[in-house]
Amino acid sequence: SSAARSRSIAFPLSSMDHAGAWTGPSTCTIPIEHLDFAYIENCTNGSELEKIVKRLRSGEDGHFPELLASAEKQLAKNKPKSEVLKKTEREVRRSDLDPENRTRIEEEINEWENDAKEADARLKESGPHEKSLRPVRKVGGVEQGKDVVKEKKEWKSRIKSGDYRAWDSLDLNRVENEIEEAEEEKRRKKMLEDEEKLKPKLPKLEIPEDPIERQLMAQREKTKGNDSFRAENHAESISFYTRSIELDPLAVTFNNRAMAYLKLKNHSAALDDVNEVLRQEPDNRKALHRRAQCFLAEGRYAEAEADLVRVLESEPNHSQVKVSGDRKSG
Repeated sequence: SSAARSRSIAFPLSSMDHAGAWTGPSTCTIPIEHLDFAYIENCTNGSELEKIVKRLRSGEDGHFPELLASAEKQLAKNKPKSEVLKKTEREVRRSDLDPENRTRIEEEINEWENDAKEADARLKESGPHEKSLRPVRKVGGVEQGKDVVKEKKEWKSRIKSGDYRAWDSLDLNRVENEIEEAEEEKRRKKMLEDEEKLKPKLPKLEIPEDPIERQLMAQREKTKGNDSFRAENHAESISFYTRSIELDPLAVTFNNRAMAYLKLKNHSAALDDVNEVLRQEPDNRKALHRRAQCFLAEGRYAEAEADLVRVLESEPNHSQVKVSGDRKSG
């Protein structure tokens, strides 16, 4: 009965609620008669139920987990968005972690501390850096930086609007090529900057001494690179392929990284990789085809044609090479 449930409350004070959260002393003014199952089950006033929950959590009148659970349930029913119902999770402590994760985190922290100490030591050894600063530009042009001098030289080389002879002798094709080269260089630098931003910050690679373990680790990194490539995260795949190459520089990994570079239109880096593949495997058809793609992108058509011919000699029905040849001829 409700009368039996609302028995005399005279248990010791407790400052922790049933979930283990600190509650502190209660300042709720709730009559003792309201700390009763029957009253709580019939109460629909959200504010009063909040006070009852706070009072029970404070432990001022003892610890009654069943009564508190009933009050919280009734509060959730009548005022589900109440701040009182929100539970704060305890911070994860070192003792909560399993040994493997704890060891890994400690190693990463120690590695970070060692890197910071080494960087600090290098800065101290290098001494002051005033000598590397650019010269201050002085008023009047007595002493100026290199950039200003370069700007003046470029200004002198410009054709004046009234110099018709100079305009007539101007090689427009040369000027157009120079503009295209400058724009291409600008695009290339922007692409490299974007590629660097997309690369994940992977932990430092520890290269094992055992060759078998090193090969296994290289294979795992290459597999990660393949997964990233299939997910079209090409910058991330390049990072994993690079780690695999550091462990075991196989031709297949260079070839995969070259394809990732091609996807990012970094033809210069892709060309370096396929050249390494062909150094190890001179007749590798994939590398020849990818090198031809690099040559085509750089306008080196004769070299591209030579590689495509080599591919067709070994595989006459290579569909991609035929498409590349059609594009070139068109």
